[in-house]
Amino acid sequence: MDSTLTPSASTATTELGRRVRAARIAQDLTLDTASRLCGVSRSTLSKVENGLMSPTFDVLQ
Repeated sequence: MDSTLTPSASTATTELGRRVRAARIAQDLTLDTASRLCGVSRSTLSKVENGLMSPTFDVLQ
């Protein structure tokens, strides 16, 4: 498989984090408020936004 066509897991995690943060900011939500609404800890949401952690499928839903 050509790795130039398939984003690495790290790249995908980073891009997901950027999109999550952009969506949160677009809705004018703080990290605390968004984490409560999502049902995840503030720490977990922060790690997702910073590309340090991939969320589980359940969290994504």
